[in-house]
Order: sequence, then C-alpha cells, then structure tokens
Amino acid sequence: MKRYILYAGVNGAGKSTLYRTTRYKNSMPRINTDEILREFGDWRNTSDLMKAGKIAVARLNDYLLQGVAFNQETTLCGHSIIKTIQRAKEAGYMIEMHYVGVDSSQIAKQRIAQRVKMGGHGIPDRDVDRRYEESLRNLKKVLGFCDLAALYDNTAQFRRFAIYKNGEAIKVSRNVPMWYRKWLDDGFMAIWQETQEAFRGEAEKAGLRDEQDVVEMIKEMRKENQ
Repeated sequence: MKRYILYAGVNGAGKSTLYRTTRYKNSMPRINTDEILREFGDWRNTSDLMKAGKIAVARLNDYLLQGVAFNQETTLCGHSIIKTIQRAKEAGYMIEMHYVGVDSSQIAKQRIAQRVKMGGHGIPDRDVDRRYEESLRNLKKVLGFCDLAALYDNTAQFRRFAIYKNGEAIKVSRNVPMWYRKWLDDGFMAIWQETQEAFRGEAEKAGLRDEQDVVEMIKEMRKENQ
C-alpha cells in the first residue's frame, strides 16, 4: 500500500528526533526542507530558503505522481499542507501522522536557541509564535484524513499519549498535556473559552496566572452556582 507518513509539529518540538527513532528511518524517500537546505545553503539566506522550498515541492509532486511511498517533515502550517494531505488521500495513499507538541511556543523557542548554539539552524521567534497556534489548528483539521495518527508530548519528557484512527481517538492516556486539552479536547475548550471571556476579571483578582489553576477555579464556581 502507498504510504504518506508525516512527522509534524512546530519548529523545535522534536519531529526530527522522533523520526530518527522510527523503523522508517532511511527506508523510504523523505522530504525535509531543512535537510535539503543543508545540502547547499544557509538558513539565514532568504533565497536559499526559497530554493529549498521549491525543491521540496517538486519532490512532493513527483512522489505523488509516481505513487511511491514517502515521508515528510512539516510544521503543519498553511493551506498547502492540508491540500497535499487531501490530494494524497484522494490518490489512494494510506495517511499516517506522528504529531509532536509542547505546551507553549516559548518552550519551542528555547530549544531552537539551544540548537543554534550547537551549530543547527534557527527560526525567527515571531515565526515560531505564529506557527505554534496555526500548527495546532491545522492538526484538528487534518486528523479526519489520517488513517492513523499518533500524538506525542515533548513538553518535559517525550511520550506518546494518544492514538487516532480515521479521525477518532481509540486510545488516550489519562494524563494528557495542556496543549491537547486546550486545542483538541472540545469539552475542555468550552471551559477554556468561558475562562477567557467570562471569568478573566475574577481570575486576575484572585491572582491566578497558571492555566490549570484558572480552570479549576471555574469548576469550583460552577459547583457553587448549581
């Protein structure tokens, strides 16, 4: 069966680290713009970045046209990646995604800064901030196209906590990360929106800054009002 395997997540989340631990390493063609860029250019050079992106798109189109199995590393940002996943699905590909998340863009930025110190490539902070939320929004959009999706948290210690099949969660750990609860758990999202809109003042007066503390406060207030 034709496989299209994605290693997704914001820059600095740990996608490449995950890929290097899988059985697919070096077993099929791979598309990674950062790796393409290292072959000829500098991540600080805009023209080199654009060239690497064009090469990646050309390879992607070629693989889909030939119907070969391949894997891709992506931040899962923008409309083109969603269209690519849809296109692959329509072409009969089995879509498998491995998504790595962290609880904040700040964590991702700190890891990128450490990578740069070790000679790796960097990403502007403003891009990381923008991509962090966009990546998670798109994750929710594309889960339904994935035959299989595994979600990993790398906020503190790398771990897999959820498995989805055809858009439905078939296994979810009791201890899920905050980013999952905020962006993918509809029940939690409703509470979170209520927190942001209706109880912002109360939370500030109470001196609460931690997201989980605010949510617990909302739950207690609901009980009192029942």
